[in-house]
Amino acid sequence: MWGWLAKLAISDPQKTIKIILGIIFGALLLIMLLFAAPIAFFTHLPLGSSQDEYDYYVQGAEKIEAVTGVKVSWQYIMAVDAVILEQNFKNSSVERAYGYKDYFVREEQVKVEKTCTNDKGKSYDCSYYETHYYPRDFNETLQMLVADGKIKEDQIQDVMDKVEYVINVSDGKITFDGESGGFEEDDPGVFQPVNGAMGWPTEQNQTRISSPFGWRIHPITGARKLHKGTDIAVPIGTNVYAARAGKVVRTSWDAKGGGNIMTVDHGDGMVTKYMHLNSFVAKTGSVVEAGQLIAKSGNTGGSTGPHLHFQVELNGNPVNPMQYYK
Repeated sequence: MWGWLAKLAISDPQKTIKIILGIIFGALLLIMLLFAAPIAFFTHLPLGSSQDEYDYYVQGAEKIEAVTGVKVSWQYIMAVDAVILEQNFKNSSVERAYGYKDYFVREEQVKVEKTCTNDKGKSYDCSYYETHYYPRDFNETLQMLVADGKIKEDQIQDVMDKVEYVINVSDGKITFDGESGGFEEDDPGVFQPVNGAMGWPTEQNQTRISSPFGWRIHPITGARKLHKGTDIAVPIGTNVYAARAGKVVRTSWDAKGGGNIMTVDHGDGMVTKYMHLNSFVAKTGSVVEAGQLIAKSGNTGGSTGPHLHFQVELNGNPVNPMQYYK
């Protein structure tokens, strides 16, 4: 081959150069296929060596749900273990996966007030406590793992890389179901909110989620960034209601992209924020009730279309608002 190439170089130098460049390009492409693709899969997937290793985490998540009633993503549990075990799952098991329960589920003792009557007709307090379980935000889960020394601060991104895509594993074959769109769940689209601890911030029939809480590619900057709230697609001028009773502590312009922003402090460590507003109805310092009209939605600040950015923070940390409506 090289002898033929040498003869060609003498008779047609330009053609020879093209052939050599083609060989170099082909070699580089082969290297990319052989090495870059496996590295990408290694980065973005928890790679078990058998179906059993994936099933451990599926069964561990099912066991957590059976005990607590809280549904936890098996992929999120496995992503944590993938970093801790450095992708070597030979020591994985159902019990190991279940052992992450307290990191993904918060336990709370709730007092049930009750009065009983004895045989003599005398009343007495027979109140008791029930154990209630609540899902933790994945941010909180990761910070707890760091605090306990399970992972390091600089490994948080390694874990997040493993949940960037929703995957399905069947018969040992990995398929992508799509982008995760965030820490917790896929974009819920249109749904019926279940008002409990909090009321829905717009009308009950205005529930199209244009961008859920979680990590995403920012539509304006193109950077991968945590979307700290839930975007509800509504026309400009839509009524915005207080999700809970509280005090309005801010009505101003947010220079960081939030546009017209209102912040309501609920007095128990929780604040709710309403961004990209067109106008304010309630004023700073106002005490508002749950469901009270406080603003009109808009398209101000860093926005690519009319919507309400609804944000919930607990002790200064953003959490997924959707956990309060399902």
